[in-house]
Amino acid sequence: MSTLKLKISRKTLLISGVFSLLMASCNSNLPIESMNYFFDTFVNIRLYNAKDENIKDIKKILSLYDELTDNYKTSSSMNNVFKINETNNKIEISKEAYEMFSNLKTLENNFAPYFNPLIGNLSKLWKASLAKKEVLSQEIISAELEKIQNSSYEISNENNHYFIQRNGEAQLDVGAFAKGY
Repeated sequence: MSTLKLKISRKTLLISGVFSLLMASCNSNLPIESMNYFFDTFVNIRLYNAKDENIKDIKKILSLYDELTDNYKTSSSMNNVFKINETNNKIEISKEAYEMFSNLKTLENNFAPYFNPLIGNLSKLWKASLAKKEVLSQEIISAELEKIQNSSYEISNENNHYFIQRNGEAQLDVGAFAKGY
């Protein structure tokens, strides 16, 4: 008799525990969501226990870096990657751009020596060939890889003014890095 009571009380306790967990995990606050298009990619933002202003802040940051890293069109408000690729002159960039390129340099130098942001020309040629359903020739690839190897870029901080200078024929494409950054 006491064994039956023990089994029933364990069963009741187990069911009560599971029900309590389910009730505790149910949050009446639904997430705030926003579907966006940044970095040529759909970005879904989902925040729990947040306010609409948090979504606005995140979208503002994503928009800034989307514009900053765009290598297909110029920006009227900043020197972005498109403008950097237009010249081999030293040009002033924003603090955010400097910090991003600084992190990119760290990645290149310490963690991923095979990651090279000077792949812009090759990337554009590759995308164009895919659109035509063609494959780039080995000659084109080799020529572009030689340009990449013979090119560089340098960043500098001079009295809280930030600069970048691209050297050579290769162009920057930081889209892959920007998506993770």
